[in-house]
Amino acid sequence: MKKIILLYDRGEYGKVVTLARRALFDRDYDKGEEIPIRTYLAFSLVALERNEEAKDVFLQILSMAPDYYLDPDFVSPKIIQVFREAQKEYFASLKEKEEKEPIPPPSWKDYLIPGRYQKNYGNKKRGEFLRTGAVISAGGLALSHLLYLYTHNLYLSKKDPEEVIRYYNYYNYSYKTRRFFFDLVLLFWMYNAFDLLTGGKE
Repeated sequence: MKKIILLYDRGEYGKVVTLARRALFDRDYDKGEEIPIRTYLAFSLVALERNEEAKDVFLQILSMAPDYYLDPDFVSPKIIQVFREAQKEYFASLKEKEEKEPIPPPSWKDYLIPGRYQKNYGNKKRGEFLRTGAVISAGGLALSHLLYLYTHNLYLSKKDPEEVIRYYNYYNYSYKTRRFFFDLVLLFWMYNAFDLLTGGKE
């Protein structure tokens, strides 16, 4: 990589193209290593006025990192123009692919697990809200049920009238808490089911 940068800084763009392509052919790289090599390859191809080849390289980069970005303050306008053409083509192809691929209907798992379908095929924010709310309320229900069992056993074990009254209040509070979380779980589940029945996508 250092040699590629050195050749690019010297303006030896043909050698950069040769070296970069050889490097990519010789071995596999992880994304963090491959993208800089392809970036200098694309830059050099633009400098050699081989814009279509450069655009293909940018398309390969975008397929690895869709959020890849070039700062116009530091990159040549000629390179930015080719990159933006590649961006436009890449995102247009993604949109076309999404339109061609039919969205499957919700499965029984989607009805059972709130937010699952929305996160995969629809409104991701709503899916995250449903998933998070369902997990928190289910956790609250589990803990409140344990508290309910504990206070119930304590209440039954008491013989002194004052303690019976006091522990009954604890037991009654835990019962109401459990009921609250049960209703909350049911609310999230019903909202998820209603959302799926009415679309679950927008």
